[in-house]
This record gives sequence, C-alpha cells and structure tokens, in this order.
Amino acid sequence: MKKESLFVFLLLGSIITCLLNATPVSYDAELHHLYALANKNLTYSSSIPDERIIELCTKIEKQTRDAGDYDNMFRVQLIAVNSNCLKGAVELAVSKAQQMYELARDLNSDLGKALAIQAMGITLMHSNESKQAYTAFLEAEDKLRNLNGDDLKMRLLIQQMHVCTLLGKMGELQYYLIEAGKLLDKTDLQNKSDYIFYFKCYQAFYYLGIKDLEQSRLSLKQVKELRLTDGTFDRWYYNVAFRFYELSGDYAEALTYCDSTVTVVLKNGNMNEYKYVIIDKAGLLEKLGAKKEACNMYDKAFYLSDSLNMVYYSQQIDSLHVTYWVDQMELENVAMHNKMLTWILLFSFFILIVAAFLVYISLKKNKRLELSREKLEKTRQETAYSIQSKNLFLSNMSHELRTPLNAIVGFANLLASESALDDETRQQCGDLIKQNSELLLKLFHDVADLSALKEDNIRFTFEHCDVLILCANVIDTVEKVKRTSAAISFETSLTSLDINTDSGRLQQVLINLLINATKFTQEGRIVLKLDIDEERQEAIFAIEDTGCGIPLEKQPHIFERFEKLHEGVQGAGLGLSICQLIIENIGGKIWIDSSYTNGTRFVFTHPLHNERQ
Repeated sequence: MKKESLFVFLLLGSIITCLLNATPVSYDAELHHLYALANKNLTYSSSIPDERIIELCTKIEKQTRDAGDYDNMFRVQLIAVNSNCLKGAVELAVSKAQQMYELARDLNSDLGKALAIQAMGITLMHSNESKQAYTAFLEAEDKLRNLNGDDLKMRLLIQQMHVCTLLGKMGELQYYLIEAGKLLDKTDLQNKSDYIFYFKCYQAFYYLGIKDLEQSRLSLKQVKELRLTDGTFDRWYYNVAFRFYELSGDYAEALTYCDSTVTVVLKNGNMNEYKYVIIDKAGLLEKLGAKKEACNMYDKAFYLSDSLNMVYYSQQIDSLHVTYWVDQMELENVAMHNKMLTWILLFSFFILIVAAFLVYISLKKNKRLELSREKLEKTRQETAYSIQSKNLFLSNMSHELRTPLNAIVGFANLLASESALDDETRQQCGDLIKQNSELLLKLFHDVADLSALKEDNIRFTFEHCDVLILCANVIDTVEKVKRTSAAISFETSLTSLDINTDSGRLQQVLINLLINATKFTQEGRIVLKLDIDEERQEAIFAIEDTGCGIPLEKQPHIFERFEKLHEGVQGAGLGLSICQLIIENIGGKIWIDSSYTNGTRFVFTHPLHNERQ
C-alpha cells in the first residue's frame, strides 16, 4: 500500500512539473479566429459584438509584442482601431492610431506605417470626415502596394469602397470594384466568402449610385442569396434593400427594411450605428409625410449624439487624469532643484546680457572702423590703378600713334619735296602711306571697341547663322590679305551648324586670330578647326599655327591690353583683349592651349543654344 501511494505521488509530481515547464500555447489559432471575426465587422457591426473583438485584440496584441511579431501586432492594432470606431469610441481609436504610427516610426516598419495611416483613415471615416479619410486611404494604398498581404489590401479596398459610397464618388467606386474583382480572381484569400459578399454589396451601391434600377435589383438578389443564414450579415442585406426601395420610390417597403435595420443594430448593441440608422428612418418618414414622427426621430438622434459624445469625453478625461498625475509626480521631484537654480540662472542671465551688450557695442565700433579702413584702401587702390592704367594707356597710345604718323609724315614730305622721284618710288611711298593710314584707322577702331565693350555700351545683334559658311568666308578674306607663304585652311567633320550669334562680331574674332597667326607664321600652315561638345552643348573653335609660338611665361598676360609678343611686329596689342571681351559677351570663353607645342593654338567656345537677343 505504501509503495502504491509513493508511485501515485511521484506520478502526480511529474505531471505537475511537466505542466509548469510546458511552453506557452501558440497564438496562431486565436489570431486566425480574430481575423475571421474582424472580417464580419469591417465597415458596419454584425451580430458579433465589437467588445468581444476588442478583448481578443488586447490579449493577442500583448502576445505578439512579447514574441517580437510586430507585423501581426500592427494587424491586430488595426482591427482594434476599427472595432473601437464601430462601437463609437472614436477618441480612443484616434489615440490608438497615433500610438501605432509612433511605434511604427520607432521600429522603422513600412507595414506598420501603412496600417497606422489606414487606421487614421478609419477614425476619420467614422468621424464624418470622409474626404480626409479618402486621402488617408490613398496614402495607405500607396504604401501597401509593394508589400505582401492580399488580405490587408482587400480589407483596405473594402474601406475605400465604403468611403467612395459615402462621398458619392461613383467613378472611383467602379475603379475599386474592378481592383477588388482582380484580387478575388487571382488569389486564395482567407475568409474569401466574406469578401465576395462585401464585393456584391458595394456593387449594388454602385448601381444604386448611378440609378440603374435593373442592375440594382439583380445585385440585391445576389446579396440576398449570399448572406449567411445565421443572420451575421442581415444588417448589410437590410441596408441594401432599404436603399433600393427608397430609390425605386417604394417608401413603404423601404421603411420595412429600415425598421429591420434598426432592430438588428439595436440587437448588436452598437449605439453609434443606431444613431445614423434612425437619421435614415427620419428622412424616410419625412418623404412619407409623417413629419411629426420624423421630428421625433431627429430629436432622438440629436440626444443620442450628445450622450455618446459625453461618454467619449469621459474616456478622454480619464486618460488625461492619468497623464496629469504622472506629470505631477515628476514635477514634484524636480521642483526644489528648479527653484534653487532659478535665482542663479536669473543672475547669470543678467550678467550675460550686460557683457553681451558691451561686447556688441565694441564689435560694432570695430566693425565700422574696419569697414571704413577697407573702403578707404579699396578707393586708394582703385585710384592708383586708374592712374596707372591711364598713364600706361597714354604711354602705349603715344608710342603706337607715333609709328604710323611718323611714317605718313615722312613719306608725305618725301613726295612733296622730291619732285624728281620716279613713278615706282612714288607708288611705293603712296602704298606705305595708305598702309600706315589703315594701321592708324584700325588702332582708333580697336580703342573705340575696347572702350565700348568695357563699358557695355556696344550692342550685339544676335541672329541664326550657319557657322560653316561664315568660317569659309573668313578663310577666303584672310587668304586675300595675308602676307605670308603659310597655307590657311578650315577643317571640320560637321556638315552644317546653325547657332544664334552676332555674325559680325564672331567674324571679327576669327579674322583677328587668323591675322595674328599670319604675323608669326612665315611658312607652314594655319588651320581653323570647328567641333562641338555634346555634353556641354558648345561649339569649339580652334586656330592653330606652326609659327614661333608664345613663351609660357607670357601666356598668362597675352589677353591684357597693349601686350605684344614681339615689339617689331605691327599692331597695338589690343586685338586679343577685344576678342576676349566679344567672346565673353556672346556667352563663351577663350584661352591659349599651353599643351600645343608646334606653334600656337587659340581656343574659344560658343553656346549651341544662345537665348540672347
């Protein structure tokens, strides 16, 4: 007997130990059960109480959170928001939706953010803010598009169809019906029969919205055939029937289905939905001429609305009380410390203000002195530069003018004083006088151009021009006036190039550069090249020769006024300065290619698409 008792005791101990060490029961079964229940209460309450769904949500939400299953946690929270809205606790649902979004943001969960935005849309939909709900659902749709979960997308589609029905957006409702149909055809959804029923209901609402009574009648028949025999979806069927008979003008029959809806809603215990149903009934009674009964219904709805709001405000106040007491405890913990620091901070702040004011006054005075000093120095430098430039200009001009004038005067005196000169000598003297006169005239023109370009007083006339023809004409012109045996040519791979430019000024630049090249290239070749840079959208001109070249130390100063490479060569040293100013005014750049060692290469650019006029 003792052995048998000992055996039973050990067996019981083993069973108890196993039970204590057993792993927790999986929540998968409860989760599937929750989804099945929630599918019956998507946009209206069914015979399944919302409180039951909310209790189940609270339980499973904790389990999923503890397990780190955040995707299912967000799904459960979305169901909780929807159920709270259906039972009328919109304020609590709003708070829940905000918590969802904050948690999704902290976890950086794309699914959580999408469902939180959908939850916000649900709260807006149940707060009679259908337009804002429509916008929120669109944003949620965009975020869910690239995520998995056809059930989630289907639930969102149903809520979008509901909002479109409320707003009377029949075009959008038709679009969502098509999308829902595609989803029903290609996927194996859980609780698919529920989705098919919702699809047929909103299809009926669409036909009612476009006032197609024949199709509405067929849809009503399909809804009646699909509704569950246990009465779960009676509220939906009665609502569709009520809307159909109201549209067809059979108000008596419509009132029958409206009364049936009232009965079902009262049985479900959802007073928030009851408020809207009696408003529908009041409108129907008004159409039937029962104005007194309609007024009573409106009064009842108004009273019920106030009562529900008081309940919601009480819930919100309770939540605020909890927050208030937590804040009070935190404030009491730091009150003494803050009081002690207050006087120290005030005194420090006063000292800081006085010090800052004194520093500000000092800095302001120093700033004024510094600005005055900089302005004075700048004026001094500008004056010195102006005087230096003026002296340099006068010096260079006197030198450049003296050379052709001396030649003109000398040969003119020779012609006047020597009567015995033969015809050939007289012709040579005349040619030299003409040559120096042209040189003098060019000098005056260059000075005038340089002054006008510097002061922006010169006008450019932009028009479309084929640059290849212009380059060919320039080559012909230079070929006729050159004083060298070097060959001049034009090379390009282009067949044509039309750009918006000042053809006269562009021609002036090309002639100046080519004439310069002839001065320093007695033999060999001078080439004008043209190409385009597709990336920068620029035409690239290059003038290269096989002459003596320009020393590297002189290249940085070659575009300065009166800068001459060789003193013995004719010219005032203004041509390249003028070329640079012209190129800059038409939107390009000019430079000397220092990598070219067979002579000299000047390169300049011109925009392909010049908007200047």
